[in-house]
Amino acid sequence: CGGRYETAPGTISSPGYPEKYPDNSDCTYTITAPPGQLIIITIQHFDLEESYDDLEMSEGGGTQHIEE
Repeated sequence: CGGRYETAPGTISSPGYPEKYPDNSDCTYTITAPPGQLIIITIQHFDLEESYDDLEMSEGGGTQHIEE
């Protein structure tokens, strides 16, 4: 899982979706846009397993950590 996305539009989903993803999955997705362009992220369905899963989003060098 993981990868780079540089074109629009696109869809990212976890391995095996809509079924549960494999244990110990560690996926990193990099989304880039040309200067002056926006990246809009819409989350349609999102489940975290408490104490095990997290979502991190960063812009440039900063990171926002989302944890259940």
